[in-house]
Amino acid sequence: MPEPHPIVMPDPPLSDGIVSLRMFVPSDAPIVHANLDDPGVRAYMSIPLDQTLEGSTRFILSREDAMRSGTSATFAVTDAATGELLGSIGVERSADDPAIGDIGYWLFATHRGRGVMTRAVRLITPWAFEALGLARLQITVHLDNVASQRVAEKSGYLREGVLRSLIEQHGRRVDLIMFARLVTDPAPPAEGSAS
Repeated sequence: MPEPHPIVMPDPPLSDGIVSLRMFVPSDAPIVHANLDDPGVRAYMSIPLDQTLEGSTRFILSREDAMRSGTSATFAVTDAATGELLGSIGVERSADDPAIGDIGYWLFATHRGRGVMTRAVRLITPWAFEALGLARLQITVHLDNVASQRVAEKSGYLREGVLRSLIEQHGRRVDLIMFARLVTDPAPPAEGSAS
């Protein structure tokens, strides 16, 4: 199995004029950390419940190493007009098959319900297929996280099934729903278009 090549951030950054994706910078750490207390984040993500500001800073700094190793790319999701940090989205290569990538995302509570993350997934998907040479992209979502399921579906990902007791999170086993898109699948229709 060939070693993954280093991942290069897109230049110019990915943007649809409403949402932009850029590299995280150390000054983002306090904003990211402040949003980790959100019950939605704690319910659906595996971030340590006792995460410190230093831990959040280390995570952000580690993103460059992950890109250099070719294993993952993590983007800050921002407002394209103001640059305000809204959340995070990333793609990670499967350790078992480098042609498969897993997308993960989270959005700060104050920005949910406006289609921001759907825009971000629609931006990262074609880039990941091309830049990382992927054949398949996957999104796994908690069984009761309806909002994230809608994001996956609106982004053209097909629901493939429930993976029972797939991961341990905060001391308990949880079920996840698998959504996927293949590089050969058609792109979803534009938001608001007839379909």
